[in-house]
Amino acid sequence: MMLVLAVVAGCDGSNPATVPGTNLELLALEPPSAVAGSEGLELVVRGAGFTVGARVLWNQAARPTTYVGPTELRATLAAGDLAAAGTAQVRVTLPAPGSETSQLLTFTITPPPVVSVASVEIDPDSLALIEGAVHQLTAVARDAQGQVVEGRAVQWASSAPDVALVDALGQVTAVRTGTAAITAKVDGTSASVAVGVTADLPYDLVFSGWDGVAGSSTRLYRVDLGDPGREAVMIEPDAAAGDPTPSPDGTRIAYVGLVPGLQQRAIYVADFDGTGVRPLVVTDDPTCGQLAWAPDGGRIAFACRMDGDDLDIWVVDATDGSSLVNLTDAHPGNQDGPSWSPPLGDGSYRIAYAQYMGAEPQIWTMKEDGTDPRQVTAGMDMQPAWSPDGSTIAFQRTGAAIFGDIFLVDADGGNERRLTVAPLAGPQWSPSWSPDGRLLAFASTHETYGSGATVSQIYTVWADGSKLARRTAGPLDKHNPAWRVR
Repeated sequence: MMLVLAVVAGCDGSNPATVPGTNLELLALEPPSAVAGSEGLELVVRGAGFTVGARVLWNQAARPTTYVGPTELRATLAAGDLAAAGTAQVRVTLPAPGSETSQLLTFTITPPPVVSVASVEIDPDSLALIEGAVHQLTAVARDAQGQVVEGRAVQWASSAPDVALVDALGQVTAVRTGTAAITAKVDGTSASVAVGVTADLPYDLVFSGWDGVAGSSTRLYRVDLGDPGREAVMIEPDAAAGDPTPSPDGTRIAYVGLVPGLQQRAIYVADFDGTGVRPLVVTDDPTCGQLAWAPDGGRIAFACRMDGDDLDIWVVDATDGSSLVNLTDAHPGNQDGPSWSPPLGDGSYRIAYAQYMGAEPQIWTMKEDGTDPRQVTAGMDMQPAWSPDGSTIAFQRTGAAIFGDIFLVDADGGNERRLTVAPLAGPQWSPSWSPDGRLLAFASTHETYGSGATVSQIYTVWADGSKLARRTAGPLDKHNPAWRVR
């Protein structure tokens, strides 16, 4: 729509703009102002002494002008003339022979009025996601009349980032089971939607827990990832047990515990419901542990000093404790932290382990009979965990400026990288792959509990380093996470 703007000449004592000694004068502009961003308009200039051929100048540049009479001109202004807030100088110039130019009148370009945001709408208004799923939310701001307010920034936030993350553009990522409120705020006005996250994971986590009381025992626990916070005690309630390692089919569990009535340590196997407990290996070595069940279910590897010498990697039959073999008796130094590869092309396995030469461990692999040792890393590295697809080994790295963090390396060496995008506060240790290779679990003192006491909890992270989630809570100090197939 075109507006009409006028400059008026008169003798009403209104201090018109004139050029001394001439009859040319300006009196008024109609309209005298416009809003920045308006469309083009027709400016009416009123005054005296106008002649045919007169031109209206807009900041010294002529605009298309129509001569109406000696007291009125009309000029066409384009949208570009009104794009920005400020002022413009309007003059009139006459053609030859007079070629006179008037003094100026000021045209004001005002900023557009500020429209207040009265409400915010989020689409959808509720959301149900499976762990790992991603969904895009959209937010619309409206004024008091319900009209959409354009061009305003949206601030997104999650009430529980460990359940559902939201990025700066409103993309929600489901991290773990639970509920979170996702809020969109525009100019101080906000709205929220509830996001429910459920787990569709065919496995649970098991771990060892200690209540921190001197003289008390470590016990075994399990947590259902579909019911966070629900931690059930395994094995006998009073049994001292740690280092839980479920069998590949999930029907049994191996663990390390004290032999009742004796100052000895034993590697036990039990049915997963805690019944059928039987010892496989009994030893006087208090460091014996770090169990790893072979993918075929027939053997268990572990670290122990049973011969009273170096710490070695041993294997034993997982059913009756027979066929006990020291795999690294001929290797120099100490070895611990065994982890089985998936079956190789010929049906055999390799075992990853930490090789200590002095105080500095590195990750090595060997054949399942202890031969063909190969170095994989060269840092201060330990606690290897072989991925289910055989491509990658996760491990804990320590050293200068690294106070315990989880790294990945290709199984044949090279391509070392930190698992998490940024280092977490506090050390991380004991990485463990989920059976499908989607997640890694580990223990960490990343957060404090209660009054600020440092208590290790079990966390998971996706294999690409995203979606960090704390899976346990409470005052128990938790360690040695492992996965159990349901």
